[in-house]
Amino acid sequence: GGSDARNLTPKVIEALASFKEIKFNILIGSAFKNRNEIDKALRESNLNYDLIENVNDISELIYNADIVICSGGLTPFEVAAIGTPFIGISSKEWEERRLKRMEEIGICKYAGNWDVFTKDSLHKIFKQLLDKKERLKLSINSKKLVDGRGSERVAEMIKKVVSKG
Repeated sequence: GGSDARNLTPKVIEALASFKEIKFNILIGSAFKNRNEIDKALRESNLNYDLIENVNDISELIYNADIVICSGGLTPFEVAAIGTPFIGISSKEWEERRLKRMEEIGICKYAGNWDVFTKDSLHKIFKQLLDKKERLKLSINSKKLVDGRGSERVAEMIKKVVSKG
């Protein structure tokens, strides 16, 4: 969605501040109203990062990432299709059920709803995913779930309906 209505980005930055040896890509969209809070969190964290703004196509960034942290809108489906392990934080009530289900089937780690997740829990989950084997499990499960052939299957269904008249 290109926004951060719950102001989660500064909290995520603070949770990851101790991982100095890792280079983070922080994406912010045009609808982010909390740029000052993000800048402040980045200054105070001394995080090793690139701040990337207003990207139209994030697929290459997702593909090149070892771990993605995102909310539960449409991004988790794109991340799963690419096969990049991710940590989900629900920013709306309806996202909570989706991300919990994704965690149950082994394609993500769920850090909690925006109003209850803690920096400590996110830090702990991120640390677990530094293990390449853990990331590989999530990646394999994601690729099984989202194979990128959905539009093909829809087209086949339409052809069948049309051919039957």
